[in-house]
Amino acid sequence: MEDENPIRLMDAIIIAQGNIPSDDDYNNLEEEEEGEEDDNDNYVTDALSNENDDNGDAIRVINAMIVVHNNVDDEEEREDDNNDEGVDDRDNYVADEDDDDEDNENHPDTNEIDSVEIIPDNTFDMTLSTSHSYLGNDLEVLRGRTLLDNGIYMDLPLLADNTVILFPGQTLPMMVKYDARTIDMIRKCMLKERTFGVASFNYDKGLPIGTTAEIYEYSESQRGEGVKMKAKGRQRFKILKIRAGGGRFSADVKILPEIELGPPFFEDRLKSLDCLRIIPTNDIEAKKQNIVTKRESILTPWPAWVYHNYDARRLVIKIHNYLRFVRSRGSNIPTDPIELSYWVAQNVIVKDETKKKLLKFDCAINRLQKESKILEKLFEKLFVCIKCRSKIGKQCDVFPMNMEGPQSAYCNPHGAIHETVTLYKATNIVLRREPPSIECSWFPGYAWTIACCSTCGDHKGWKFTATESHQRPKYFWGLTRASLVWQNPPRKKKKNNHDDDVDDVDDDDEKEYDSDDSAFDENNTDNN
Repeated sequence: MEDENPIRLMDAIIIAQGNIPSDDDYNNLEEEEEGEEDDNDNYVTDALSNENDDNGDAIRVINAMIVVHNNVDDEEEREDDNNDEGVDDRDNYVADEDDDDEDNENHPDTNEIDSVEIIPDNTFDMTLSTSHSYLGNDLEVLRGRTLLDNGIYMDLPLLADNTVILFPGQTLPMMVKYDARTIDMIRKCMLKERTFGVASFNYDKGLPIGTTAEIYEYSESQRGEGVKMKAKGRQRFKILKIRAGGGRFSADVKILPEIELGPPFFEDRLKSLDCLRIIPTNDIEAKKQNIVTKRESILTPWPAWVYHNYDARRLVIKIHNYLRFVRSRGSNIPTDPIELSYWVAQNVIVKDETKKKLLKFDCAINRLQKESKILEKLFEKLFVCIKCRSKIGKQCDVFPMNMEGPQSAYCNPHGAIHETVTLYKATNIVLRREPPSIECSWFPGYAWTIACCSTCGDHKGWKFTATESHQRPKYFWGLTRASLVWQNPPRKKKKNNHDDDVDDVDDDDEKEYDSDDSAFDENNTDNN
């Protein structure tokens, strides 16, 4: 028996006794785990002392080993439960600026956001903004899809645009009227595979990772007014060499694969428990599966919670918990790990360098782990102006006006692409004196007015006002991602205390925001 594989031995014991654990066994085991440590020691001693009962004692010894081994996990589970409660508490955050003084009295150490959630009514048809109806209804729908083989090398036309970082699954609208070189590039793409590359890079920081964009709707004016199109992000690529000639960019690229990893316990699993395995889709199912994974973790060098950090489905549940407030306001959040990892990267407001890091990861698990750390801190942050650090908004003010999420890319008639996040409340904003315009409105039924920071005058985005009295919301704000940065909420001032430094949520080790990483070009005044 000394040469027997421990996994087969334990399987044989469980099967021989017919003791495949049931729901009652789960409940009993949970009660045992909640007992005092002295009771656990006595339980182990009793189980090991009865050597004459070969069958019953074998099972009790295994269960005793599990109970003792899982004591290591108790502290981590309590911490996870506290984190879940924290998520629920964050769901109840409020965007009410007038009650800040009252909050300071209740929370002397921090300027917290109120705890009453305000969800605005929304009667807007979000499919209009998702389909980018402002481009017109004369675009031709192109059938078929181009799927490039992973690992191939190819020459790819390149759109070098520092205003957008494209992720797979993201929509890229474009209106090009005056840029003859870009129009020529698009025309050549239409003659081949309808695919070009999108990359945001700085020459002094090396060659970046980009994303292929496939054109799926296209229209070209016969009167020389340029082209309009919609493209969808498809696959990541690595730039090997850039060639520039005649103002055009192309690159030798390598198409990067998306690595998918299976369940972390698959190789060491107990096959006798396969009938109890499910793919967890919520916290209740995940906690029920904890019993299975804990039984298997005693066969490995690491406790169960370590493997949970590499379980894609558990990471999906964790991120969905962080995004409850967004889902409650109408966002369709993906459940597939790969799609979710790209969705979060597209919709979370972080600086450009962090988005590029997320794009470099070749596995959804790595992206989800990083995004989970970002979202854990996100709700505590404020939107501030990238130039003067004036407070603009709060995360709890964000709500979707697009089926793809609260942040999407839009283009204006001048060809400028703006990654825009929608909020129903903003502060320290002044409007231009021009009357609201409905020309090329990204949200049909709403008129836009240019909005700037009231302190420094920097362009922040637009205020969208309903043109009909029955529309809800009556107004909202569309702010450009490039004009915002995150900051910690201000703490109560004490003597000789300086203002808090800007803390970008995506860096654990950086306390000051480097504006060079996500600079906003004040000369780009071509607004909607």
